[in-house]
Amino acid sequence: MILMRSKGRYKVLLALLAGTGLRIGEALALTVNDFTDDFTTIKVSQSIYGRTIQTPKTPNAICEIDIPSSLAALIRTYVDERRSGYLFESRAGRPLIQRNVLRDALGKVRRDLNLDQHGKGFHAFRRFRTTHLRKNRVPWDLEKFWLGHANRDVTDKYSERLKDDVEWRKSVAEQTGLGFDFGLLGLLGLPNPQEKQNEKAA
Repeated sequence: MILMRSKGRYKVLLALLAGTGLRIGEALALTVNDFTDDFTTIKVSQSIYGRTIQTPKTPNAICEIDIPSSLAALIRTYVDERRSGYLFESRAGRPLIQRNVLRDALGKVRRDLNLDQHGKGFHAFRRFRTTHLRKNRVPWDLEKFWLGHANRDVTDKYSERLKDDVEWRKSVAEQTGLGFDFGLLGLLGLPNPQEKQNEKAA
């Protein structure tokens, strides 16, 4: 429901949060170069707090996240021909600020839908992703790797090499899916590539 009401870059941002479990600071700090060529893997290496770029919340948050091809296609379309810069940036080329996204996107949609304001913040998307991974019995090794969680015990250390099997990771990501019907969202509300070209020329 929230995604259906969102538009443009905010639709992409909220879909990314719901489909990856990224923390909002990590998502806003992403650049277009933090993706593999096919956009199916994200390399998380930084976060943003306020206007300050910094290292992620924990060392384990420096990770790679594999995503289904449907979400990858949306991001690829959104990025269009850009080759540098933040994934979600202001007209001045700076990363978006969390409080502004809350004001202009998530908060507005919550008000429009008369949703309880408590427990429906950005972290709700991370909880959604965690629940979806567990309902689909994604191996704990992959869950903690994708969500940036620490090892629980010594057994986890023994299985760390599993994360090096990229083909297996990607197949699990594709089979697991997003947990929401992305087809219904389509690309509604995304900026038209021609309109973006006109903005650049102006």
